[in-house]
Amino acid sequence: EISSCEGGHEASPPEDVPTQPPVLTKMVVEPKPHGESPNEDQR
Repeated sequence: EISSCEGGHEASPPEDVPTQPPVLTKMVVEPKPHGESPNEDQR
């Protein structure tokens, strides 16, 4: 039980942590540069 919990917990936090920063950065970078014409670029 301890081994399974440790492996699952350890893999969850590290993956979520590095995935959160990139996602936020991508979202912030996309709207920033596409802030002038986000609809035109997306469409």
